[in-house]
Amino acid sequence: MKNPVPAGRFEAHLQMHVGSIEEKDDECGVAHIVEHVTFLGSDKRSLLFGTGSESNAYTDFHHTVYHINCPKVAVGTSNLPPGTDLLPLAMNALREIAFEAKMLNTRIEKERLAVLSELSMMTNMDYRMTTQEICELHSETILPKRFPIGDEQTIRTVHPDVVRAFYKRFYHSDRADLFIVGDVDLDETERLVQKTFQDVKPSPTYLARQAMKVGALAGFEEYSETMEKLGGQEFDPRNDWRVRPQVEHRFSSEHRTSEAKLPSIFTHEMISSLQLTLCSKWPVQPIRTKKDLRDFILGRLVVACLGWSLTSKVRPNPPLSGIEFDHSDSMSEACAVTTLKVSSPPHEWKDMLQVALKDVRRAYSRGFSQAELDCMISSLLADAKQAAGQAENIPSSDVVTSLIEAELLGHTFMDFQYYYEMLEDVVQTITLEDVNGKSREMLEFIAEYGGEDAPLPAAVLACTPQTADAKFEPDSFKEELLKVKELEDEEFGEVRTIEQFVPDETLKYMHSLNPPKWTEVAPGNERVMDEKTGIVQRRLSNGIRINYKRTGNQPNTITIAAVSPGGIARETNEKAAAVKLGVQTIMQGGSFGNFTREEVDLFSMRNLMNINFGVSLESITWDLVAPSETLDQLMQFLMLVYSDLRWHESAFKNAKSLFNSNFEAVEKSLEMCAADTLVKGVADSDLRFWGPPPEVIDKLDLEDVKAELEAQLCTENLEINIVGDFDEEELEQSIFKHLGTIPKKEAPSPLWQKDILDIKPDPARQHQRVQLPDDQKRAIGYLTGSAPNRYGYSVDHEDTVKKEGGFWSFGSKSLDEKTKERRGHPLFASAVIELIEKMVSTELYTTLRDTLSLVYHTKFEV
Repeated sequence: MKNPVPAGRFEAHLQMHVGSIEEKDDECGVAHIVEHVTFLGSDKRSLLFGTGSESNAYTDFHHTVYHINCPKVAVGTSNLPPGTDLLPLAMNALREIAFEAKMLNTRIEKERLAVLSELSMMTNMDYRMTTQEICELHSETILPKRFPIGDEQTIRTVHPDVVRAFYKRFYHSDRADLFIVGDVDLDETERLVQKTFQDVKPSPTYLARQAMKVGALAGFEEYSETMEKLGGQEFDPRNDWRVRPQVEHRFSSEHRTSEAKLPSIFTHEMISSLQLTLCSKWPVQPIRTKKDLRDFILGRLVVACLGWSLTSKVRPNPPLSGIEFDHSDSMSEACAVTTLKVSSPPHEWKDMLQVALKDVRRAYSRGFSQAELDCMISSLLADAKQAAGQAENIPSSDVVTSLIEAELLGHTFMDFQYYYEMLEDVVQTITLEDVNGKSREMLEFIAEYGGEDAPLPAAVLACTPQTADAKFEPDSFKEELLKVKELEDEEFGEVRTIEQFVPDETLKYMHSLNPPKWTEVAPGNERVMDEKTGIVQRRLSNGIRINYKRTGNQPNTITIAAVSPGGIARETNEKAAAVKLGVQTIMQGGSFGNFTREEVDLFSMRNLMNINFGVSLESITWDLVAPSETLDQLMQFLMLVYSDLRWHESAFKNAKSLFNSNFEAVEKSLEMCAADTLVKGVADSDLRFWGPPPEVIDKLDLEDVKAELEAQLCTENLEINIVGDFDEEELEQSIFKHLGTIPKKEAPSPLWQKDILDIKPDPARQHQRVQLPDDQKRAIGYLTGSAPNRYGYSVDHEDTVKKEGGFWSFGSKSLDEKTKERRGHPLFASAVIELIEKMVSTELYTTLRDTLSLVYHTKFEV
């Protein structure tokens, strides 16, 4: 398939219908080993090294996929001259990987170690909880006994001959699908594929199946007669990936019962919070007709409506960590799954469950409101329209992923424009009754749990901490779940629909109070454009600096970063974490003006406005991404958060609870605990850089947090950076009439605490070891040291910085003018650091992973 983005590159994915379910009982992990051996043992793939190519592979239950992201033409490497066409080399590499692998003993032993390393890295608590969920969900199938990662003992002891036999048994052309998407000539590519793969032999099973078809046409009635007449090929249906009798799902809708499914419990001392998961299982419904698409959209609308409703119920209930509802197809498991997942501190799980079940019961019995449905339909259409407008800018990696998913699930592949057109037609036929009917169908397994002739949940699993003061029993979870039918069937009030944040009359009044005005951004100039970058700079009289650049990289999209200097560096040790807690409080439940948080969320969702509020060491930032037509709404949002931000005690309590839960999770995660210990040593346990521990969070009150954060939300040094597809005149007008009315507010002093520069690593903690009580033996290592910053300046050479323009240009008197200019570019330091990260990471991977097989994962970061 031709796709011009990125230009001059292509994606080639070879999907083998060979997964872990093909393994026998004594082969668990062999499919994974074969993936490693074939991929990393390919000499022809190594020819692509240094060309800018990226390649990888993965194995799931049903498939093994090898993929190469590659430029069309080489610029020249030690192995290849400039101008070499790389598509033939990529095809040759994929042919060697799948059909001509050497399968040498040395490579098998090397990859045995690599798979064991990967196994140890993957078995964190999230992975173990996920595997427990899969075991419950698919208990009637072979899947729980065939996890793709493999069995450790089998991986250690399996004989190389078994690995080679597996490869020989399953790696044939009739099990292969090849996908090529990119900036390629379709006719030339088709000829190349035919030339490369046409003589690859199919499996005996395929030949036997074809022989049986021929035999049927010839009038042979018996299988034995067909085989005798046509060559006696061996036929084993278990080797036919289109049959696969070993995976037969028990779908919830087809198995109804009056007995309540007893929840299973997975308990471990390294689990930090309680998680309860309820699942139902469905057959995948291929999308091939408009009727199929309509049914798919009904399901998406139910997920969207209930998901938003559940999220809005979490905010007023601080103990709740989160509630998630989803329905999705699984390519690797060959089914569709509806999931309700609730999380909370272990002592509040009953409250958590009641909130979730009450809302599910409401959606099941009364359904959603017309306002909720209209909002979700608007959001769905806006999302599809946005994707259609960016169709020519969708990267090949995304296109090929969608193509593979459609092929595996039996869907008709639709480009983004066609999907949008079909969606517009389909939603016109959808009524509130349709959606509420679909809701009853999807939620029945929860709302009628234990009822007469109710769908059997595919899984009910509680993952619980192992604590001395709390004991969790299956019957206690069952008892609470059975209360779902007794919950009050109350109707929730309608949420007001907002058309705009700032009505015209309000804006007119704001103008009378604070008349907007442009001011000089440079002596004698109110508007400056940098010729090299094309960035336009402006400044409002209230102090707000504006930087913008028009670009067509993402059509009909505008991206805004509103940056206020300060961040964590302005915190004192006495009120450490105040800024971080303040940002989290706003994200949990902040609002502005006379609008509730639910109203703001619905408005943002309907207009496809993606909003995030974050904090770093140096600043706090509002990040906004939305369609270009929402320009005025984005400016109104910024206008209100910088002039009329509202705080809520419930959101503050929720933020505190979340921080304390996260701290406990850090102490029970090998990766996070090791990183936190490292930071403590480097920052000499300064509370602004790690944790923060519960005792620090608990002593902060809302007024402290509010005062610290709002001090930084000032106009004097606020910098708003805007990039996107917009009309420059319209942008400036919107900035002027909205942001220009924000009352002027001076920057806090100091912008950063001077003692933060005096923090030095603790020499006594140069070498540290952390050991966590876990029955799965894993290890992780960190090595750290000082590094240059990405701005290209250093306080260690202050005089030189003033003369030379930064330490990157130190000693530049001996350099030519062109080099001086390049090193003096504001982004030079950042670009160099990114290149260094890439080169060192690649070298580490090649040496430690590929050559020495010491570790599975390694990374270098600055």
